[in-house]
Amino acid sequence: MKKKLFAVLAALSLVFTLSACGQSKSSSSSSSNDARYARLMKQGKQEARDYDYDSAEETFERAQDVKNTSTARAYAEQADNMAEAKDDIKEYEFSDAKEALADAKNQTNGYSVMTDRAETLHSKISTVVRRFKRDINPLKRDAADAIDDGDYQSAIADYEEILDLPYINGKYYRKVKKQVKRLLANAQEKAAAQKQTTQSTTTSSSSSASSAQGDPSQGNKSAPAGYVVGGQTVSMSARGQIRSRLTDLGYNQAQFTDDQVVGIFNTAYNNGHQSPAEITKDDVAQYLGQ
Repeated sequence: MKKKLFAVLAALSLVFTLSACGQSKSSSSSSSNDARYARLMKQGKQEARDYDYDSAEETFERAQDVKNTSTARAYAEQADNMAEAKDDIKEYEFSDAKEALADAKNQTNGYSVMTDRAETLHSKISTVVRRFKRDINPLKRDAADAIDDGDYQSAIADYEEILDLPYINGKYYRKVKKQVKRLLANAQEKAAAQKQTTQSTTTSSSSSASSAQGDPSQGNKSAPAGYVVGGQTVSMSARGQIRSRLTDLGYNQAQFTDDQVVGIFNTAYNNGHQSPAEITKDDVAQYLGQ
């Protein structure tokens, strides 16, 4: 009987010993996990303070693997949004950055440092997005339309207006500033080429008109001797009136020499039109031989 009692007591003692060991190991493991979790959370916060949001996200996720808490999960999500916003800003994708920052600043149980930064940066990027929508993009569209219409001077004015914006030298506008400078230079080149072409065309037209209207050196029509028409000298003032009448009739009076102006008046006079105001397009056409 005593032997049986002794065996029972021995078995109970072994059970208690094993149970105590298990509890001790469990307690030790839990304590170790707590310490590791705390260390990883501290490391992640430091990385976030250092603006290394990619590393912070990874560290918070490791902390969550050790100890699945809502705090570690929230910090990891918030760091992910901050990292995304940082990359978007670097790529000048401000609308996407604005959305990521909105998520970061509204993160439930977020890390206060990231929350404050997200709120401040969200305000700045919102202003940038608004300026692009209100100022920069409309001017760029107007300039592009003007280029399509061949109105390079208007395009130049639009591009210069963008470059004159008071905030255009800010870091968030470097890409668009560089782009607009390139577009402006291109528009200026096209405007110069257009002007040169126009001048060449005008010169050619003037030369043709001079030939048709009479160039004394070529033996064509010239003004009456001494600028006398109908027995009266055509004064400088009268020649000015004739030029004004030519403008009214739709001609570029600057393309005519004084000889030609007086010659036109002589033709009109012979057709019964005895004052500059009476000159008709038919008179001019007759003088030009058209």
